[in-house]
Amino acid sequence: MTGSESLIPLVLVLATVFLPLVSFGGLLIAGERIHENIRSIAATSMMFFTLLFAVVTLLHCGVSGQWNYALPWFRYLSSNEFIEHTISFSINGVSLIMLNVVVFISFLVHWYSYEYMGHKKNHVMYYPYLGLFTFSMIVLVLSNNLLITFISWELIGFCSYLLVGFWFNKEAASQAASKAFLMNRVADVFFLLALLLLFYRVGSFDLNDIHQYYVEHYDSSAMYFSIGMLLFIGCMAKTAQFPLNSWLPDAMEGPTPVSALLHAATMVAAGVYLLVKLYFLLTADVRFVMVIIGSLTAFFGALPALTSFNSKKILAYSTISQLGYMIAAIGCSAPEAAFFHLTTHAFFKAGLFLSVGAVIHSLHKVHLKLAHEHRFVHMDPLDIRIMGGLGKKMPLVFGAYVITASSLIGLPFFSGFLSKESILNSMYAFAEHRHGFAWIVPILGLATVLLTAYYVTRQGIWIFLGESRLKELKYYSEHIWLKVKVNQPVIIVPLVLLSSASFFFMFSHNPFHASHAWLFHGESANGITGFYFHHYMDEYSIVMISSLTFVALGILLAIGLTKKRISVHAIESKNSILTRFYYIDELIQGIVIMPLLKTSMAVAAFDKKGLDGIVHGVVYITVIKAHIIAWFDRVFVDGVISLMVYSTGKFGKAFRVIQRGNVQNYLFWVLLLMLLVAIGELIKNYLV
Repeated sequence: MTGSESLIPLVLVLATVFLPLVSFGGLLIAGERIHENIRSIAATSMMFFTLLFAVVTLLHCGVSGQWNYALPWFRYLSSNEFIEHTISFSINGVSLIMLNVVVFISFLVHWYSYEYMGHKKNHVMYYPYLGLFTFSMIVLVLSNNLLITFISWELIGFCSYLLVGFWFNKEAASQAASKAFLMNRVADVFFLLALLLLFYRVGSFDLNDIHQYYVEHYDSSAMYFSIGMLLFIGCMAKTAQFPLNSWLPDAMEGPTPVSALLHAATMVAAGVYLLVKLYFLLTADVRFVMVIIGSLTAFFGALPALTSFNSKKILAYSTISQLGYMIAAIGCSAPEAAFFHLTTHAFFKAGLFLSVGAVIHSLHKVHLKLAHEHRFVHMDPLDIRIMGGLGKKMPLVFGAYVITASSLIGLPFFSGFLSKESILNSMYAFAEHRHGFAWIVPILGLATVLLTAYYVTRQGIWIFLGESRLKELKYYSEHIWLKVKVNQPVIIVPLVLLSSASFFFMFSHNPFHASHAWLFHGESANGITGFYFHHYMDEYSIVMISSLTFVALGILLAIGLTKKRISVHAIESKNSILTRFYYIDELIQGIVIMPLLKTSMAVAAFDKKGLDGIVHGVVYITVIKAHIIAWFDRVFVDGVISLMVYSTGKFGKAFRVIQRGNVQNYLFWVLLLMLLVAIGELIKNYLV
């Protein structure tokens, strides 16, 4: 390959990286000087060209190529030697696949937001935030330097804070944004510690250098376990693993398109992608911990969705559950299965969020219309209890929901089936090799399949089937129901594209075997990224049969149980363990926050009454001592000096009479002095 040809991927990637940044900067500077429609079109156009560059890069490089680029950044002097750090990028199959997933979802979210976010408050900042969010994720995907990765990692957290709290005038949104930001920052401390240990051990943040060092020097010492464990803990919050996952359902306070982007291709995807990328740093003990936590998160993350009536929170619980699957797969030594599911999940979960978002958007318009007619109805557009019968009103949205939900459930001929079966097979292989307690892993995996089928089907029935329950609301009128529809192309087109990407043929020509997935054929030169599927990925037919059985059982249970309970007056217990998400927030409040607050208050009290008392006592003693010293100085020191001055003056006055220039007086005093001396000598001689 010639030098000019090797620069083509770099030019394409740099264009892909900087176009979202240009969108952010340009729209931020333009501000309110341009109309919101122009702002939306400009941002979407920039993202379209970003997607175009990303696709061209993938087509040019393929999934088996490997290009590494390093741009100068900074250097410093250490031990009389200059240490240079570079901004390094790695272009390979995995990074290019993830790049296209991120940009594709971001482009569709931009497109979809034209209608969804029209005439919304703070519109001037919405698209700049999306541009910065996309830029941050692209840098993380392509970065081959862990310091750059950490910077983009933190920038993703900052952007999520801005977007989750976009409706900052709502207290719930502000609290959700702060909660997500702080919980992720706690985990990021561990990530930073892992980077510091790596730099201490290797002396470089470059991933190629770290990989080479591990190949040559790896052993089973505690240092390597600590690095892997710190990396995993650092990723736990972004991947919403127990117990750092309670922020994710609350993050639904942000706009629905943001939820689709955050849950499908950016923030939550960042943690899984990074663990896949750094898989060689994860020791066997760390992977075992990941299996346990991932399996428990998959199962217990799905349970709250069984009883929730909030359409977006149901999908948020689903995301937690699916992320648990991915973490468990990495722990089962199947990072390729985790990445495969991360890829398919991005499409069908974005489709689900945008489908539900179309329903929410339509009902929100109904709510505004009722308010305009002075019919002030207590109506939550996210509450599935007021829905029903919407499949007839919006058939395209219903169809998109059915397709993407089928992929999430894991029905054959959908992409989710391929990736989910890969994970379940890796769980089965993990248990088969370990025996005993390890069988809980595939059992939890299969149980999660049943739960997923149940809550997704339940939600679909509540929203789209049956009769409309809007009619049960007070002040309802028939002409309001007639306005419930979705036919805008800017909403329908993204749903169609995401639904198409949820079928098996987008990833494999064989609908039943993940090993035929074309995305993952090829391995990079350094072995860091790029995978071959292990042979066991489609080997266990018992897993497939069990999985499909649980899927069918979950769907039948949902149909049987949901039809009997559908009512606009269905009650959701506010204090149940599922509704309160296992009281994780309360546990954190009681175990972490309250002890810290009480400790802080005790320290503050000690500072006020103890340290301040000691300081004040020292001050008082010092002041008293100063007064005593001042008195001693005034009475004794100044008194002695004053006495000497006074005595000298008196003596001076007394003896001044003998110095008046009178010779007779001088002779008198001389004779008197001589007489006194003579008398003294006589007395002295007499005594002797």
